[in-house]
Amino acid sequence: MYQREIRKRILAERRLVNAWGRDLSFEWVRLDDDAYRRGYAFLPQSSIPPILNQCGHVPLYHWLMARGGQAKIVQNGHDSLLISTPPAEAWAIADFLHTALAHSVDYWGVPLTIPVEMKVGRDWSFVGGHEWKRWPTREEFEATVQGLV
Repeated sequence: MYQREIRKRILAERRLVNAWGRDLSFEWVRLDDDAYRRGYAFLPQSSIPPILNQCGHVPLYHWLMARGGQAKIVQNGHDSLLISTPPAEAWAIADFLHTALAHSVDYWGVPLTIPVEMKVGRDWSFVGGHEWKRWPTREEFEATVQGLV
């Protein structure tokens, strides 16, 4: 369904527009498999930065300032936030972000939510740290963090 709709829109309009108003033009592009692959990837990939910024980074910044803890947002990447925090504050921050980033984007009547993944480590290299592809329970998370301390 998704790929068929993308092809239909590229053929009819020669452009795609994401839910945030960003567009990708196909006006002067040869419509081959590479062009269609760019179209398939465009909507989810171009939605990640505004979701991360508007639903994650900005609300987290204000939430952290209101709490007055020691945690700091260190880096905002294309699809990630790097946060430095004492272990005691880590779960509250992770839980806040997990809820804040559960933002659905509607594509032709089908709401899609980009999954949130997480890594923890002692430093920015994450050597010896842990990564979750599915959201951990609080107990799993805290046991892992305590193992790092």
